[in-house]
Amino acid sequence: MLPEPGTLPDDQATTVAATWSLSVERADVLRPTGLARPALHLAAMLAPDGIPQDVLTSRPARDHLTLHRTRDIPAHDHSSEVTEQDARDALRVLHRLNFITHDPDTPCQVVRTHQLIQRATRDTFTPDQRHQTARAAADALIAVWPDIERDTALAQTLRANTATLAAHAEEALHQLAPPPRRWPRRPWRSPRLRAVVHVVLYRTGRSIGEAGQVTAAIAHFHRLVETATRHLGPNHPDTLAARHNLARWRGEAGDATGAAAAFEELLADRVRVWGADHPETLTTRHDLAQWRGEAGNAAAAATAYEELLADQVRVLGPHHPETLTTRHNLAQWWGEAGDAAAAATACEVLLADEVHVRGADHPAPLTTRHNLAHWRGEAGDVAGAAAAFEELLTDQVHVRGADHPATLTTRHNLARWRGKAGDAAGAAAAYEELLAARLRVLGPDHPDTSTTRNSLAHWRGEAGDAAAAATAYEELLADQVRVLGPDHPHTSTTRNNLAHWRGEAGDAAGAAAAFDKLLADQIRVRGVDHPDTLATRNNLAYWRGEAGDAAAAATAYEELLADQVRVLGPDHPHTSTTRNNLAHWRGEAGDAAGAAAAYEELLGNQTQAQGVDQPETLTTRHNLAHWQGKAGDAVGAAAAFDKLLADQIRVRGVDHPDTLATRNNLAHFRGEAGDTAGAAAAFKELLADQIRVQGHDHPHTLAARNSLVRWQGKAGEGR
Repeated sequence: MLPEPGTLPDDQATTVAATWSLSVERADVLRPTGLARPALHLAAMLAPDGIPQDVLTSRPARDHLTLHRTRDIPAHDHSSEVTEQDARDALRVLHRLNFITHDPDTPCQVVRTHQLIQRATRDTFTPDQRHQTARAAADALIAVWPDIERDTALAQTLRANTATLAAHAEEALHQLAPPPRRWPRRPWRSPRLRAVVHVVLYRTGRSIGEAGQVTAAIAHFHRLVETATRHLGPNHPDTLAARHNLARWRGEAGDATGAAAAFEELLADRVRVWGADHPETLTTRHDLAQWRGEAGNAAAAATAYEELLADQVRVLGPHHPETLTTRHNLAQWWGEAGDAAAAATACEVLLADEVHVRGADHPAPLTTRHNLAHWRGEAGDVAGAAAAFEELLTDQVHVRGADHPATLTTRHNLARWRGKAGDAAGAAAAYEELLAARLRVLGPDHPDTSTTRNSLAHWRGEAGDAAAAATAYEELLADQVRVLGPDHPHTSTTRNNLAHWRGEAGDAAGAAAAFDKLLADQIRVRGVDHPDTLATRNNLAYWRGEAGDAAAAATAYEELLADQVRVLGPDHPHTSTTRNNLAHWRGEAGDAAGAAAAYEELLGNQTQAQGVDQPETLTTRHNLAHWQGKAGDAVGAAAAFDKLLADQIRVRGVDHPDTLATRNNLAHFRGEAGDTAGAAAAFKELLADQIRVQGHDHPHTLAARNSLVRWQGKAGEGR
């Protein structure tokens, strides 16, 4: 066992260096001759406790061995080029002489070497040798780094090796060495050399962020901005690229407003350095628009994308990939601003153009099909969305493979729309299967894995197990606080969902208290007008009402409505939802006639803006009928529910939860209108269907059973 660096007596340093030199010379004479020393040089620049064998046998590593082979081999001799087997044999030589530990039977065939050997090796480098070896090691890391990180242990090892390399040779990773006298002839190597930040530093930062460590990704790119500025200057393209990545991960970490501000500053510098029409300038405008939308201003994002699209068509052309991407994002923000139908139409037109330009199996058309299905669902065609996602999934498995992240995302959304179509239990089962796949492919802390856990908890609740949903959200919250921090948007979303399902499990007061605490944090982090802050105010008002204070709920909704009209506009879906809730709690506070009048006014606006078959319109019709009955018009309520039921069966199907809820209310108000026997018969039929669709223990099934007993009793009294 070698001692740790710095523990040898001073007079032994020369002895160690001499011993090292003699041993390396001995290694170099063993077959394959001349490769042990340059292989050890590479290992000396990387992590002592684990270098994947594939890094040291990669094409860039073999080029380095060929170029720096100790024994003279004629340049014209093709056998002088090092093969993968030669590189592996060189590692075995170093292993036999105890320079490294190399176990080909371990995962990733990890190579380990003592820090003292690494230090002794690096001490022999000339400045040019250190520079060239560091660049070769960086090239080798990139050569084996998968674009999709299915092996989280490998990704972590590659990141650790990059960190060690940067610590040993920061300057080398910020500029290229002078061209060597004899490069191996490789078609993939560019002959143009200029000062750049090596791509491995960007790849490492992306890997950190995509593993869920968004705070660490921010720290990485902050350091990269500093080192790039120091080595290359503030206006160098790679310094600006590092700033771009730093801004992006600020947004991914939850600071959408800060990300937008950073992109705005970067845009000014890119316009100054590169000009307004440079592709990188246009890219920065694209990301600035995106983060303005993420910060809560969907309308501003859509406007910015419209302006960008005009310039991209002029500069790049209508069929350039970046132009098509902007059309994609413009459709998204039209939808986020409340116009789902326009978003769906834009996606449909875009899809036709992308298939024409790129082909049906290109990733871009597949992504557009994904978004088209989503916005069709949001526009009201729930069954069509589920069918489109199912068809897309088949094609993605064929084109991209079952474990591709985009394929997994499609499985996620297919499960979601199945749930929205009424099959909550099926959605929960699909998310459970998807979670196992994402844990295997992406790991437990990946953002997509957390998203699946979130959805699984939600649909377990929708399937009737509110307590299990709350427990699952509680476990998820602890992990998100650990990985993302307490103020990340995903953490806030989980707190929102945890509070909701606590309320659904029976603790309305606890839910209200949790929403009250969440609201204070969201105002602090995001501001009073952010859509998520407004959504939390909506939920807080609701659970205050459920906890028994209907008047306070109505007052809170009235205040919220004024702010939503100001921030989102009078026709935004969230504004309509608040008007719906305000009417409801006015009724619960004792003003049933006022509630019915408010719903009637809301229905007129929704029918004009969205059409008669939209989910929100159907919900408003349901609530209007309910409060008509509560206001004393049981006959009118029953007639309205009867008409609504026919439309819901046509639009949503016979087994959709909303269809079943309408049957419940139709039966109830038939009884209230005097037809107790008809009510009992209707509840009997409904109970059988709810048992079939939702199960014996679902809350709605239990409620239908209670109603059946009640109306059977009333029918008996009538006889």
